[in-house]
Amino acid sequence: GGILASLAEDTPLRVTGNAIAVLDIPAYSIRGQIAEGTDDETLKNYIGKFEGCAEAGQIGNYCLAAHNNIYTELFRDLHKVQVGDKVRIVTKTHEYVYTVTSTEVVDPSRTDVLNGGTKREITLITCTQAATKRIVVKGELTSERELDAKEQEEGVK
Repeated sequence: GGILASLAEDTPLRVTGNAIAVLDIPAYSIRGQIAEGTDDETLKNYIGKFEGCAEAGQIGNYCLAAHNNIYTELFRDLHKVQVGDKVRIVTKTHEYVYTVTSTEVVDPSRTDVLNGGTKREITLITCTQAATKRIVVKGELTSERELDAKEQEEGVK
């Protein structure tokens, strides 16, 4: 709530700086710039994309991680996300919308959640319970479109 939150939500989604894309989960005002890599330095400021995973919109698993309680708190509300919610990814040229298909809490050792298959999937991960568990939100691509020139310049509402 509050004025600041509504201003932030009105800000168009636009890739800035070193980012490769922007993430938006409209239902919970979860927003952040996405950058390559999941090292500490990247995760201080960005949602990190796991190296070697699929790109947004591609077949395979587009895997992202962010903190929920230190630095940026980008995924602070990830535990609220439910099946059916939309996850928007805006790159410099396209908008991809994924629909959440599952949410689960797993042990940190469960690296299989990053595996890619034949679908166009997204996986969002954050630590929980003092880093003893991981929240894993998965979704499948349900729509994609190319941005028009104005959107590429000014961002997507």
